Amino acid sequence: DLWMKIGTTQRRLNLWDESIASYKKVMRFEPENLMAVNVLLETLNNTGDWEDALVLVDDMLKSDLGDDGVFSARKAMIVTRWLGDIDQASELLHEHELSSDLLQIFALLANRFYQHDLNGLLADFEKPEVKFLLESLTVWTANPLFAIGEAHAVLGDFTDALPYLQRAETDLQQQIKETNPSNLYAQPFHYSSLAIIQAYLGKEEKSLTAMRRSMQLLPLSRDYLFGTGILVSSARTLTILGKQDEAIDQLEHLVKLPAGLTIWELRLHPQWDPLRENPRFQELVARDPLTQL
Repeated sequence: DLWMKIGTTQRRLNLWDESIASYKKVMRFEPENLMAVNVLLETLNNTGDWEDALVLVDDMLKSDLGDDGVFSARKAMIVTRWLGDIDQASELLHEHELSSDLLQIFALLANRFYQHDLNGLLADFEKPEVKFLLESLTVWTANPLFAIGEAHAVLGDFTDALPYLQRAETDLQQQIKETNPSNLYAQPFHYSSLAIIQAYLGKEEKSLTAMRRSMQLLPLSRDYLFGTGILVSSARTLTILGKQDEAIDQLEHLVKLPAGLTIWELRLHPQWDPLRENPRFQELVARDPLTQL
């Protein structure tokens, strides 16, 4: 238990190699500790140690430990971020029943975006496991209306997105008012989601204010794991607002960070489509996906 807590703390402090070593110590004490296995897989995926991650996840899939659907989802995330193989990822994600595992659900939804599958994404939002996650999660996109609105905005027609985004803006503003300040992560992610929504709605100054507030509440210096999520949202906000150079500045930083973005994610995700004609973005995505250089 102590080594798990140490490893978790080390990730937040940008001590990624030390964190990996701590989780491996847990596994030496308890080889069947599934929490340690899952967190180690996530950490290897974040740091780009793809080969080690793939060996570990394949070992787990051959074993009788845990849920094959959960480990298949971990493998899907690896082959997407490492190889850009969204077809293999899709096969892995759909060969098992969906569970309530957070990363399995996130991997499924991300794959729908990569495949430009709006109908599949909207159908996923109706699944009980996904609905429960979006309605109960106090971090990230804790709003089903935002999720549906963003799906329409990115993959479909903004006209269809508009009523969902307008209602989500009101909901998030209320959530921000009601959030207990002791929850150190809810407000930063609520503000980052609000910034994206207001960018879509053309409320530039309000959007930038919310974006800056999210970055102030959760800077990298406070948490190198979740702080990158705030930076990704900031890059998305700037992209929607048409501030392409500022957005690309953020993306160039994010591809250098553990838990940031990979070149394949930039190449594949339609949320970055507004940047495709920008020479700086073209130069960025032309980098070697294995080295990000």
